Amino acid sequence: MRKRFVTDDGSQALVTGFMPTIIESDVLKQLVDDLDAEFIAAGIADAEIGGFRILTTFATDDIVRGLQLDLTLSVIVNLGLIGFAFQSFRVALASAIPNLFPVLGTEAWLYFSGQGLQLTTVIALTIAFGIAVDDTVHFLSHYLHARRNEAMAHLDAVRHTLNRIGGAIVATTIILCAGVIIVTFSELPQVALFGTLFVSTLAFALIGDLFILPALLAAGGKFFHPLGKISVRMADEDPTPDDPTADTHTSQHGRPARIE
Repeated sequence: MRKRFVTDDGSQALVTGFMPTIIESDVLKQLVDDLDAEFIAAGIADAEIGGFRILTTFATDDIVRGLQLDLTLSVIVNLGLIGFAFQSFRVALASAIPNLFPVLGTEAWLYFSGQGLQLTTVIALTIAFGIAVDDTVHFLSHYLHARRNEAMAHLDAVRHTLNRIGGAIVATTIILCAGVIIVTFSELPQVALFGTLFVSTLAFALIGDLFILPALLAAGGKFFHPLGKISVRMADEDPTPDDPTADTHTSQHGRPARIE
């Protein structure tokens, strides 16, 4: 029995303490700091406080900071890839606001509600951001196709894109929310929070793609006007599955024609 609490040479000993099962992370950290201060005052500064609850509390902070950095890098890389894929920094700038809106909107809600960033919240934001980027890419892809391949005017292309894929974006958002909203009724607080954040972020993303992005494109007519002069080769200019009647624009050498 003695060996379970004291080492053979008597230099180390295990002291077990008890605390409430449910305790906030900030309170637990303050408790650990107070105990460390008392150990130093007692001349046993080399004493260490352990336990599963304490280890997970401090480890979660490191994980959350790492996920925050990953999310930030993901935003930057995705915007860069969008600009590279469409061969235009204007497209990257146009996608920045609608893609950042759901993330910043959800973080603002967390701040004012006093929730703060946790492991669950960062994971939910990361997943929802990926879905928001997907909707934005679809919108910009159809808009640029209308400008570059169908020779539409700027505002006509915005209206055409909104009328064509707006309903699809709304439908997919409703389906995703319907599949996740049941999680918000979970008795586990972290699981319920995940569902709430996921649904709210998708709602913010829908607003960004259906209202902010079209308004941004329409308001920046002069800035986005040159997008119609850039030709991009896409699968040998074959008609897309969702537009089988589209006309291809190729030169006499079989290369994509340049639309001015």
